[in-house]
Amino acid sequence: LCEKDGINYRQNFDKWWKRNWTTVKIPGKGTVFDYFVNPKTSKFQPWAELVTDVTYIPGSPMAKLFVPTAETASLKFFLDMMIDLKKPVMFVGGSGVGKTQLVRGKLDTLSEDHMSLGISFNYFTDAISFQKVLESPLEKKAGVNYGPPGTKQLIYFVDDLNMPKLDAYETAMPISLIRQHLGWGHWFDRTKLTQKNVGNTQYVACMNPTAGSFVVNPRLQRLFMTLAMDFPGQDSLMQIYRTFLTGHLKQFNTDVQELGTKILQAALALHDKVATTFRKTAVNFHYEFTVRHLAQ
Repeated sequence: LCEKDGINYRQNFDKWWKRNWTTVKIPGKGTVFDYFVNPKTSKFQPWAELVTDVTYIPGSPMAKLFVPTAETASLKFFLDMMIDLKKPVMFVGGSGVGKTQLVRGKLDTLSEDHMSLGISFNYFTDAISFQKVLESPLEKKAGVNYGPPGTKQLIYFVDDLNMPKLDAYETAMPISLIRQHLGWGHWFDRTKLTQKNVGNTQYVACMNPTAGSFVVNPRLQRLFMTLAMDFPGQDSLMQIYRTFLTGHLKQFNTDVQELGTKILQAALALHDKVATTFRKTAVNFHYEFTVRHLAQ
């Protein structure tokens, strides 16, 4: 649920929900998406209270640090839950909203009982090369059973899930391989033509619905918990970039450090003005302004 064609579906759902469920007393500030039920107190609590502060060390790559916000706190909650349950989860959103960063931030903090393998799809990804990548960290167990080393749980992180080209039957073979594995727990050895049962694995996927195939095989998507990820709000963007800029400016004197907030406010205001003025059209299809432009 996010904004599309000028319609904010999240706000519309919020109004519908509050109109139909009048007996549930949700706090008036914000929308129903801003709160969760605390199981200990049985009361509504804002997701923002789950956000923890992080410190940026000057000189370290920005991509290595994930800055949590109120929006990502809820998504991370479901990501944590699905990984604990060993169930597949998928994040869908436009370019530059932070899907990949959210998942990588989680994968970087996994316990020793877990291991992960990142796979980025592109237009030319085929099922044969994809299967070789899937099998690279696996080891043979007993008989036709395969799995990650020892008793570890392997998480396959598939980015840009909808990018592979479609064949003559309007299907993408790498996606069909994932569906076979999730649905039946196995794939086949292409040399011996024998079955390979692959266990202790799970999938986390991300995709941009405006690039690549607009529709993913519903026989695959039904197996995933699908969550929409929208562009961060102004408060969240301030929080993200203030973390990096404040950490960087610590090496300068106080006068320079005080300029950090003003620089960010000016940059965000300019970015918002440019994004609303230069809208993406069929002629100007390259008019796409995301948070990546701010980061650069």
